Amino acid sequence: MAKFHDLNVPYTTDVKTFKQILKKSIELGYEVVAVNHVVTSLAKKDAVKEAPAHVPLDDEILAPLKVKAKTFRQLSRLTVTLKDTQTYRLGSGPAQSYDILAIQPTSEKAFQLACTQLEIDIISINMTEKLPFPIRLPPVKAAIERGVHFEITYAPAIRDTTARRNIISNALSLYFMCKGKNVILSSDVENAMEVRGPYDVANLGFLFGLNEAQSKDAVSMNCRSVVLHAETRRNTAKAALSVTKVTDVAEKHKWKVRENRAAMPTVGDGDKDKSSDSSQDDDTDSDADDHHVKKKKRKLKT
Repeated sequence: MAKFHDLNVPYTTDVKTFKQILKKSIELGYEVVAVNHVVTSLAKKDAVKEAPAHVPLDDEILAPLKVKAKTFRQLSRLTVTLKDTQTYRLGSGPAQSYDILAIQPTSEKAFQLACTQLEIDIISINMTEKLPFPIRLPPVKAAIERGVHFEITYAPAIRDTTARRNIISNALSLYFMCKGKNVILSSDVENAMEVRGPYDVANLGFLFGLNEAQSKDAVSMNCRSVVLHAETRRNTAKAALSVTKVTDVAEKHKWKVRENRAAMPTVGDGDKDKSSDSSQDDDTDSDADDHHVKKKKRKLKT
């Protein structure tokens, strides 16, 4: 089974609270966590800033994973609240420095744009309130074909009963359109007490219309697909060409680099081949000239 993910842990300046959330997540079995940075407007030039460095974690926090010979991965995520169709800053360097790029549309035009055109990884709809636009099948289908995933957060449902009703209702509306495909379940927690284990979160998926397999995939396989989609978006040109530094190649794949280097001709070998080819061409030219001269002599004798 794939690793358990939580791709929505809100960023906070309170380092102590943030480390408590990560510690609780690790204890409950999460191996991949994305720290979410939210931008509510793209009007200003410096609205999107470079992705900050990961928060260093003590060995005491990582101990539960080390006992099981597992590793912890911390990702950065940018969520932009899209109010109109002005998305020119999403392709800028600062926005692309984040590992995951998400959009929270607030209008039907913004939702259609996010589903059909924008190079993003997650569409996060605010389901705590009544949706300001209907969720229609064509844009949802287009998003699924493009590998974009839809996010449902569970922590707001824990904090407020009204939000709980709206989340369940809106999640069911989304399920009727996507049939449980490309759905991820995230936390959006404010403190460590709100963090729930991956199996508990999978059980919450039943309230949102997901079946057992879809609920488990929503906290594991689908999240892994989001991370791979983000890596493809950031590191490839039109998803056709990927460039990786030799120093960044994994140890198990370095044999490919050695084989390619061995197969490449050296400069000396190339010069030798060229010289041998030129000498062969000279020999053939001289043979042709001798044959032509002999033919002329025969004609003169006759």
